[in-house]
Amino acid sequence: MPQPEKFRKYRTLASFQEYLLIDQGQPIVDALFRESDQYWRMQTIIGLDKTVTVHSLCLELPMRALYAGLEGLAEPQIAIDL
Repeated sequence: MPQPEKFRKYRTLASFQEYLLIDQGQPIVDALFRESDQYWRMQTIIGLDKTVTVHSLCLELPMRALYAGLEGLAEPQIAIDL
């Protein structure tokens, strides 16, 4: 989840359109992008077989490219262990 204080400050800038949080230990990216002046949308991308859309740059980034060269990535935990 984004760092709330930092994100609140950044999103007051009109030019700030997108915020990507890339997990260093497992293939998970949280992508937040401005949908309107008042609304932001968040998408969580999980797994090396997925693609991250960078809306503000009209760009598709394969997760494999983001994590290329990293060894020892943990398997993403996507559910609560009970």
